[in-house]
Amino acid sequence: MATPSSPPGPGVRPTLKHVRPFVKNRAEFLLNLWKEYGDIARFRLGLYDIYFVNRPEWVREVLMNHDEFQKTPAMQFLRIVLGKGLLLSQGEFHHRQRRLMQPAFHGKRIALYCDTMAVIARTHAEGWHDGAEVDIHDKMIALTLEIVAKFSVTAEAELEENLF
Repeated sequence: MATPSSPPGPGVRPTLKHVRPFVKNRAEFLLNLWKEYGDIARFRLGLYDIYFVNRPEWVREVLMNHDEFQKTPAMQFLRIVLGKGLLLSQGEFHHRQRRLMQPAFHGKRIALYCDTMAVIARTHAEGWHDGAEVDIHDKMIALTLEIVAKFSVTAEAELEENLF
């Protein structure tokens, strides 16, 4: 039986040469990676092999099949900062966390969030003017954080209401 080959990429030896371009402009780095190597590629980022996957069905497979795609040691390190939540958990603990979170992401619940997210987005965009340059990365982080904060408070209130 043949061993599957590794995806193509710009280098497999341990190197730091990809760190600067990756950190400086991640979107440009990944776009260039896709243009040169296609929908799946591998590159080194320090000591770690990073696999870039750019097809919706493959991304879904990676995100949904937690038993076959294990978190890297770098991801494990993030637990110090982010805790042991859904993003970084694995195995049975991940499945249990996911089941607890699933009702909040039901289609009907998401529809209820849309109006609130649109109001928050409109408020953020009011400060933008035609022809002005904005750092979209910073603006989207601020927007996302406000939305997450809004729904975290809402979810906490609902949880307390249902528990007590």
